[in-house]
Amino acid sequence: MRPNTWEDWYSRKEGTVEPEIPKLEELLKRKEAPRILDFGCGAGRHTVYFARKGFEVYGFDASEAALEQAAKALEIEGLRANLRVWEMTKPLPYEDRFFDAVVATRVMHHTYVEKIREIAKEINRILKKEGYLFL
Repeated sequence: MRPNTWEDWYSRKEGTVEPEIPKLEELLKRKEAPRILDFGCGAGRHTVYFARKGFEVYGFDASEAALEQAAKALEIEGLRANLRVWEMTKPLPYEDRFFDAVVATRVMHHTYVEKIREIAKEINRILKKEGYLFL
């Protein structure tokens, strides 16, 4: 295995969530916003967190190795989430206005500004009108 690959990083990454995530959870529960997309979910630290809290969670990542870890973490806790391998720069495979919230942490900066603009349009398309975006 090459050093410093995504697969190597995911294998060492701890499952610690971003410090703001519990506050986001409280907001989403108050606003009755149950369907979340973990955009570029990696090994699933936020996917597992929100699934554990009773949310309907979807997640995607370009790394199959990372998604395998996410699926394993969910299985260990008896949790469910809809996971798929997907590249963030492609049109997102979700219906218009499908999500109450999109959580995208430490992911979009891994591409070019032109692509980020396209990603923003796609997020706008899949996010409900009164939805929440956490970057």
